[in-house]
Amino acid sequence: MRKRRLMAILAILLIAAAAIAGYVVISGRGPAGEASADEDGAHGAREASPAMGPGYTFETFIVNVAGTGGRRYLKCTITVEFDSNAGVNEAGSKIPLMRDAVIDILSSKTMEDLEPGALRDVLRAELVATISALIAKARVTRVFFNEFVVQ
Repeated sequence: MRKRRLMAILAILLIAAAAIAGYVVISGRGPAGEASADEDGAHGAREASPAMGPGYTFETFIVNVAGTGGRRYLKCTITVEFDSNAGVNEAGSKIPLMRDAVIDILSSKTMEDLEPGALRDVLRAELVATISALIAKARVTRVFFNEFVVQ
């Protein structure tokens, strides 16, 4: 009986130790709750992503995908990041111009152009350049796809 109780206690302690070790590994924190060396950049393996600047999020775009005869469409929502709030203010006053330009670009893309990876990065760069041409008071720094669905 005593041996069973001792085995049960040992099993519970082993499970608790495994749970704690699992939490430490998954959370990437050391035993004292400090960030590991990779998180604070001491090893330089991972860079912290830069903070998001002021941005303007468009209403959802829905366009036909080029070359599909109207059978496929793209539904996406984008956020444009600016280097200052002046860009957000100016964007608010030029919504129809910017939406028209973005629709022209998106509807010109084929299924291949919309694949993740390098071609989608080309699309991002094209959107940055086009929107930048419409905004005079700030610089467009990045474009983010908040939603990107091809059907």
